[in-house]
Amino acid sequence: MNPKNHGIALLMIVAALSCVVLWTGNSEGQEKPYPNKAIEIIENFPPGGPLDIGTRIMINELTKELGVPINVQYKAGAGGMIGAASIITAKPDGYTLLSAMHSAFINGPAMQKEPSYDPARDFTPIMS
Repeated sequence: MNPKNHGIALLMIVAALSCVVLWTGNSEGQEKPYPNKAIEIIENFPPGGPLDIGTRIMINELTKELGVPINVQYKAGAGGMIGAASIITAKPDGYTLLSAMHSAFINGPAMQKEPSYDPARDFTPIMS
């Protein structure tokens, strides 16, 4: 092989290795996979209410599966609408979730002249 070809071959190997390093994706600026911090669940009924046992069972299993703490905040009142309305201002990053009954989405908004939220527009269901 002539010396000119050695230089081209070496350049191609260096270029290929550089691409492999870039493809690994271990950049310092990348966010860690979800979840990487505690999750908060808003429950729109009081402790011991109709949602509490199911939510606690779900939290125990999710904590084991996800490996992050999951905290419950109780925001009861107005048939569940207070808790539902409080989540509207949360950052939509998946770290603040709502455990709610249908009354917060059907009964309450239907009985208010000007509801503080639109159940179809303001929420994304992730489990039913």
